[in-house]
Amino acid sequence: MTKENLNMDFARQLEANNRTIDVLKNKVIAIYNGDAQLSFQKQLEGAKKREEETRRKRELMEMRNAELKKYSESLEAQIKARTRDLKVILDNVSFGFLVIDKNLAVCGECTQSCHVLFGADKIKGVHFPSLLRMSKRDQEMYALLVDQVFEDLITEELSVSQLPQRFELSGGRILKVEPSALRDAEGNVHEILLTVSDMTDFERVQRENIRNRILIGILKQKDAFRQFVNDVRQQLESATQALTQNDMSKVRRAIHTIKGNAAAYELENLVASIHHIEELPELQPKNIKQIEAALVSFLKENESVLEIQYDGSSQMAFEVSVKEMKDLKSLISTVGGNQIHDLHTWTAKVTQKPAGAMMGPVQEFVTKLSERLGKKVDFRLTGADTLVDCYTMWPVFQNLVHLVRNAIDHGIENPELRGKKGETGNFSIDIADRGNFHEVVITDDGRGISVDVISAKAITKGLVTKAQVEAMTVQQKLELIFLDGLSSAEKTTEISGRGVGMSAVKESVEQCRGKITIWSEIGKGTKFTLTMPKNDAHAQLENIKRVA
Repeated sequence: MTKENLNMDFARQLEANNRTIDVLKNKVIAIYNGDAQLSFQKQLEGAKKREEETRRKRELMEMRNAELKKYSESLEAQIKARTRDLKVILDNVSFGFLVIDKNLAVCGECTQSCHVLFGADKIKGVHFPSLLRMSKRDQEMYALLVDQVFEDLITEELSVSQLPQRFELSGGRILKVEPSALRDAEGNVHEILLTVSDMTDFERVQRENIRNRILIGILKQKDAFRQFVNDVRQQLESATQALTQNDMSKVRRAIHTIKGNAAAYELENLVASIHHIEELPELQPKNIKQIEAALVSFLKENESVLEIQYDGSSQMAFEVSVKEMKDLKSLISTVGGNQIHDLHTWTAKVTQKPAGAMMGPVQEFVTKLSERLGKKVDFRLTGADTLVDCYTMWPVFQNLVHLVRNAIDHGIENPELRGKKGETGNFSIDIADRGNFHEVVITDDGRGISVDVISAKAITKGLVTKAQVEAMTVQQKLELIFLDGLSSAEKTTEISGRGVGMSAVKESVEQCRGKITIWSEIGKGTKFTLTMPKNDAHAQLENIKRVA
């Protein structure tokens, strides 16, 4: 390398060093002038601000955490207090809660009241049916119904509703057990919640209220009920005699009539006793005694209120004014010759009673029967104040209950089947004095009686032959309904359909030397007209009234 080249390299290196020195010098000058210090101060201040912000956030977070902890502790205390209060309430109410599994074992805890309700020290893990003292057969049936709930193949409402809810324990305690299905997260039934209530006092009060209502209804119709009791005694005596003569038709007519009139007075025990007896293929004297015992029991239980006895010491009473009694004494003292007719006339007068007083609580009977059957019925009774002779007309009014029951049960349709006629059916009883006879008309606007159905049933039962039916008029076919053992009902029910009521009505009318006619048309309704002549003395009294 030449000396000239060496000098040039040295010059370039020197220039580079000088530039570096200039940069460093400018930096030093900038530091001394404050620019770098300002930037550093800004960086320092920014760091301090960030630190302060972090500190404030941390304090705020700590404050919030403290508040959250305080609120959580307060909420937990409230929950504990409410849980404690709820447990106190549940353990001191008259109803209880428990849960059973598929095996009918009580699982988990139960409310303290369950121990009192079931009279058991141990509840958890116990086989639930044993708490209710179920019989082996009832336990098996209950287990099948519970399985149906867990299988969940039908609607929950239906499966749960099939479980029995009313249980009678020893000592007369009555428990109501209401089930509810409990489901897991997947929607499967895994347990059943049972709500248990003591219904003993409630049912006792309910029975007492029903008893009071029945007694009030009887007291409103005391004369009619007194005659009902006397008539039951006579009917049962007649039925006992008919049994010795093997006249079963007469026996069944008698007890069926008693059942109908007992139902009008809501004597449910008597009605149930007769209904059970009617189901028997053969009737025996002991069955008549059972009916008698049911009525005697009711009368003895309520003798202090009703003052009516079964032995006949309480006979039908007639009100006689002072003037009428003076007239009787005068007639008796001078009786003879034509005056004997005056005495009969007077007797006919004092034995008259309003027809309504002899019918019993027919309005209440129609109302309750309609409600029971789910029907809407507008009932009308006219002529209730018509005076009739008790001895002559009593058998007829006694048997009117059969026409009432048939009209409501089989005549008037359910609301949804009445079509253009309207949901409410019309039923009426009209009583009228026609001079020398009384007339009772029973009308409904129901489905009517099918002569084809009546005829077919009569032939099937062997009551008439096919040839006889073919020779009959429509009216004659309708009158087949009065034959013993024949009914227009499709099936026999607790209310009607045994085929003895209509024959009893016809027999009672004929006992009064009267007649009964029937009109019926499909879809329009049915009408029965009962016509009973007055006895001679009664007719004579009417003639005297018209002359006067």
